[in-house]
Amino acid sequence: TTTNAPFRALVEQRNYRLLWVAGVLSAIGDQFDMVAFPWLVLLVTNDPLAVGTVIAAGTLPAVFFMLVGGSLVDRFSPHFIIQGSNVARVVLGVLLALFAFSGSSNVWLLYLLAVVKGIADSFYYPAQAAILPSIVSKDELRQANTIVQTTVEMSGFVGPMLAGGLIAIFGDRQIDSGSPDAFGVGAAFGVLAATFLLSTILIALMRVEQRKPAAEAAAELSSEDTQS
Repeated sequence: TTTNAPFRALVEQRNYRLLWVAGVLSAIGDQFDMVAFPWLVLLVTNDPLAVGTVIAAGTLPAVFFMLVGGSLVDRFSPHFIIQGSNVARVVLGVLLALFAFSGSSNVWLLYLLAVVKGIADSFYYPAQAAILPSIVSKDELRQANTIVQTTVEMSGFVGPMLAGGLIAIFGDRQIDSGSPDAFGVGAAFGVLAATFLLSTILIALMRVEQRKPAAEAAAELSSEDTQS
């Protein structure tokens, strides 16, 4: 009972509960992407090397923009940045679903979508971490972060199974010029878009006070020290 008390105390807080559930949905959406996107590239190109290069195209910009994302979170509202990232990922999920359903073979469009998705992800995660101190107390911060991280790790087990099962269930359906497997992949991207959309709605329902940019807060603190 004592062990579960901090968890109950956290989820009883509206803002944290909304952020946590939104994080669960986003993490599952990311796992769907990790399964469906390489599958789609393989269907389009039939080339394992292309799968690797497209995935790399989305990963390399993310490494760079992760640093930029962290800097922007210090200057602007992490709540706003999370929303913007989620909206971008909803749009990308819809575009990828349409790409799969249409049976398109434009591999360069896949490269572009991979890069944009990597950039959107690189803004989401620093903002998610930065918003926690705004909605929980300092004493609760460690436990709050642990719960979020544990959820992300658990999604790595559940998400791929759900995505693979969905592709298998719908993979035997034929659509226009697309292959049967492409329909299953398109369905997976549809679920991905839905999870990010629900995550966006939940984040929008949070009531978070506007945090002052780090530079402005530091300037005010310096001014107070000078006056004292």
